[in-house]
Amino acid sequence: MKKQILSIISLILVLTITICGYNKQMDTENLFSSENINLSSNTDTSNKAATKTINLTKEITKNKVDGKNADKNFINTQANFAVNLFKQSVNANKNQNILISPLSAEIVLSMAFNGAEGETKKEFEKLMGGLTTEQINKYLYSYINSLDDSKIKLNIENSIWIRNGLQVKEDFLKINKNYYNADIFSTNFNADTVDDINNWASDKTNGIIKDLLSYNDIDKSTAMCLVNALLFDADWQEIYSHSDAIQTFTNINGEEKTVQTLKALSSFYYDDGKATGFNKNYTGENFSFVTLLPNKDININDYINGLTGKELLKTLNNPTNVFTNTQMPEFSYDCSCDMAKTLSNLGLPSAFNSAKANFEKISSNLYINKFIHKTKISVNEVGTKAAAASAATMNKSAALPKEYEVIIDRPFVYMIIDNETNLPIFIGTVMDV
Repeated sequence: MKKQILSIISLILVLTITICGYNKQMDTENLFSSENINLSSNTDTSNKAATKTINLTKEITKNKVDGKNADKNFINTQANFAVNLFKQSVNANKNQNILISPLSAEIVLSMAFNGAEGETKKEFEKLMGGLTTEQINKYLYSYINSLDDSKIKLNIENSIWIRNGLQVKEDFLKINKNYYNADIFSTNFNADTVDDINNWASDKTNGIIKDLLSYNDIDKSTAMCLVNALLFDADWQEIYSHSDAIQTFTNINGEEKTVQTLKALSSFYYDDGKATGFNKNYTGENFSFVTLLPNKDININDYINGLTGKELLKTLNNPTNVFTNTQMPEFSYDCSCDMAKTLSNLGLPSAFNSAKANFEKISSNLYINKFIHKTKISVNEVGTKAAAASAATMNKSAALPKEYEVIIDRPFVYMIIDNETNLPIFIGTVMDV
């Protein structure tokens, strides 16, 4: 079943959520309030250190947690999420090459999910197919660990980047450390921070993603980044051979292009009545590449819009075991899209609404502003390398103050109080002036 699930998702992703706010810069010793977590004991709070990124990972103790193995409920919800995210992405970028990674997207969304409350939390639960934060954490914890394969390169890494002075809830950090093994960094979100995050993403993806963020993506209002890096690099179990004949590929606009094609023999054939396809294993046989080619009388966009998670699982779970001659273009491309509208349409409207978003379990007044998704893939006769980068900016909303007024035009009480206890040192009344 692992193979079927991985066929649904894209191959690799670096995914980022950036949380922005209008907080003034503060020293690292004030990073967390007394009711939250305090990581200041071993931190250099000099002005010089405050401009640098400091690794605070060891300041949060990682506790052992229990996972939950993938079952029918998890698999079905994953398939639905994958197909729905894919459909929305395609519709938002008509007739363009699209590559997304629902798995990595869900990891970052789940990290943010742990900070959601109220209506926003309910929307996350609906998006996750009814799974609670506790359930999705346990499922993903076990699922991620189950993907380990010595025959291929598969890296899944997470990190949390926090602006000096932002007050972050203790439970939010601990949950993401325990279930997602997130590294934690304190930073000033300046130009050096961009380099630090980009270098982190590049390192985790073997240099495939070099510019996750631009210098315009963060500024003095940026408060936090949640980052996921997922790298997939694998060789075919049996390498392709190049086709000797010159082949043509007719694109979405009906234009014919001359292409270099790859040919091989597959033992798995798919036919869902609207499309046919094949399966090709990567070395180790724990992961595979699947194609589905719509019939000539069916438009690709119509086919995609007609997909459901249930139907896709049915197709992938029921291949015909027969030798199949296959041929496909050798390809390499990158793409970029903004997923803010996509995720909002999928059921997270309040998360992108400054007046309605509720991420109080992270910090106050946060909402998602942008969700930029960048990907790159290369498929050739040897194997597949793919990478993606997403940056979702979250702003700290400036809540509109209520209009109050106090017009002292009649007798009143007054006090002089101790601010530590709020006890009045003097209290009096003015009856006449």
